Parts: sequence; C-alpha cells; structure tokens
Amino acid sequence: YFKMANKIVQLVEYLRDPKLVFRFQSFCGVRLEYEKDKSDSKTENLSYDSSELDMLSSPEASRPPTPTDNGANEKTYPPPGTVIRTNPLINLYFGFATELGYEIFYILFLPILHFNFDSTVLRQMVMLWAITMYLGQVIKNLVQWERPRQPAIPLEKNPSLYKEYGFPSTHACVSVTMPFYILFATYTRYNYPFVTGLVCSLIWMLSVSLSRVYLGVHSFMDILGGAGLSVLMLLICVPFLGQVDLLLVHFPYTPLLLLSLATLLLYIYPLKPGSWSMDRGDTAAILGVAVGVMSGASTFGETPDDLLVPPIAFHWPTLMGLWVALIRYVIGILLIVSNRFLMKLLCFRLLPLIMPSGGVEDVGKNPWVELPYKIITYTSVGFHCYVTTIHVFRYFGISRY
Repeated sequence: YFKMANKIVQLVEYLRDPKLVFRFQSFCGVRLEYEKDKSDSKTENLSYDSSELDMLSSPEASRPPTPTDNGANEKTYPPPGTVIRTNPLINLYFGFATELGYEIFYILFLPILHFNFDSTVLRQMVMLWAITMYLGQVIKNLVQWERPRQPAIPLEKNPSLYKEYGFPSTHACVSVTMPFYILFATYTRYNYPFVTGLVCSLIWMLSVSLSRVYLGVHSFMDILGGAGLSVLMLLICVPFLGQVDLLLVHFPYTPLLLLSLATLLLYIYPLKPGSWSMDRGDTAAILGVAVGVMSGASTFGETPDDLLVPPIAFHWPTLMGLWVALIRYVIGILLIVSNRFLMKLLCFRLLPLIMPSGGVEDVGKNPWVELPYKIITYTSVGFHCYVTTIHVFRYFGISRY
C-alpha cells in the first residue's frame, strides 16, 4: 500500500510539474526569444536543457502568487529583454477554445438550446453545470494548489487569474459537463448518429482543456482533476436530473427555494466573509443563472418539449426554418444583453447606497455589492431568457410553441 501510495504521489507531482506545461507550449510553437538590440529586429531563441528547467521551476526561482501581487509569472517571468513568439494559427485556435469557458460563450450558446432546440435539455444541463462549477470552485479554495510557475510561459492576458488557485480546472469541468451531458440527453431523446455527437464532444473537451495548458494557467493535473470531477457528477446526477427537473417545474415555491439555497451556498463558500474573490463572483453568476432559469420554468410551466416521448425523429430544418431560428436567436440575445446591462446599471447605482462599503473604494470589488449584484442580475437574465423571450416570440409569431 505504501509503495502504491508513493507512486500515486509521484504521478500527481509529475502531472503538476510546470516543466510539463512548458514542453507542451514548446511543442505548440511557443518560445521565448532574447532581443539583442531594440533597434535590431533579429532575435535569438532561448532554449533550456533539463538542468536549466529544474532551476527555473525551483521554489527559489519563483514563489507562489499572493493576494497582494499579480502572481509569480507576472512578476519574475519571462525574463526582461525577452519576447514571446507563438504560432499564429495555434494561438488563434486555443484562444478561441478557451473562450468556451467564459461568460460570453454562455450568453451566446445556452439560449440556442431554449430558443431553437429543446428547453428540457437546457434546464437539466444548467442545473448540472451549476452543481459542478460550484463544487469545482469550492475545491479550488480548499486544496489551494497554485497555478503553474516558471518555466511555464504566461500567455493569459488576464493577470488576475494568477491570484487564484488552479486545481481543479473549471474550464475542464465545463468542457466535460456541457458537451457530454448534451450528448447523453439528446441521444436518449432523438435519433441521430451517436458517433457524430461523440466526436464533437471529444473535440470540444480536448480543445478547451488543452487551451488552458497552452496558456500556462493550468497544469495537466488541474485538467484531469476538473475532468474527473465532471465525470463523477455526471455519474451521480444524471440518473436523478429528470425527476428533480420535473419536481422544480411543478413546485410553486421553486424561486424562493432556489434563491435561499444559492444564498446559503455563497455564505458557506470557503472564503472569509467580507473578502473579495473573482471566482466567488463567477460562482454567484452561475448560481444566479440556474436560479433564474428554473424559476422561469416554474412560472411558465411545462413546455411542449416536456411532453415529447422519445425516441424523437430528428429532422434537418428547412431554409425557412433556419431563417426563423436566426431571427429568434438575434431577438433573444438582444433581450438578454439589454436585460443584463440594465440590471447591472441599477445594481451598481442602488446597492452601494444600502450596502456597507467595507472600506473598499472599487464598488466592483466590494463583496457586499458584488455578490447581490451577481445574484440579482443573473437571476434576472436566466428568468427573462426562459420566460420573456417566449412571450416576445409569440408576439412576433416566431415561437416554437
């Protein structure tokens, strides 16, 4: 047992090694070059042997990030007088892939399921997404494993990420949760080639996960931890999602129940009360979306999608059907973005007047303002995305129902 435990520890340390991240970046065409003369465009490539990599990744060479600075990578690395070179195509690909784990992607992608495909799948996926992301963020703050240090090259443009912990990767969580739950839910409801869905899901997962290693913000261990957590949540939650979804849709006090639960989860979040953290704000936004969508479903009631009996024949849309779907999508996104803008404006104007400042000048970093703002705004976004858009579509005669 001791030998096995020792091997597991060695494997974990190997997968956490920033040198592994650096080698993957090098394989993808990322390199540091030393500028001999600023007036000379010629550069010299910097390469490291194994002993130099050991020295760069030693604790003396780079300390872990602290809440008072922007992290080890930003402070000490890359060395002065060097420039980062990348392969333009690979950099563009991974730059796009990493956006699939950020708010802009959620705003643009999740409504497609409701507006043009299947509202039942949307509701159940949002619940699973919220559960997995909350647990991932909580584990991050409990385990407190730092992000990769030198010689991993920091390509992420947002330096505040280096203040956060890295394990597990929530990008990896969402890259498994979303595509594979959609695959499961749609394949059990619709007749379409399973292999096609599986290949698309694998491409989605690998692209998003590896983009985080490429950017130098996660180790391979972080990625495996996030993927493993999502697989575990899929195995535990999927058998019960349908029943829970049905219960919440018909329960008259769903909004009150879920809002109370979200508030409780944020209160017990492993962070000192009154302190600010970007990851807790992101968690509040995700919980808010889930509360809003399920509250909207409870208010609206069952949709025709809930009454469909699988297996459902899958039909490709006609040209006219695609045109109407595009109109629904554009109108719906405009409503969502407008709602988000107005709620954010109102919250940042009103909340500072009634909530304590906590001695923080930046309103956006005042947890007494930020957390209520996130919950209120994104609950409103989720609710209007689910309910208001249906009524607007009906008014214009383009509703699916």
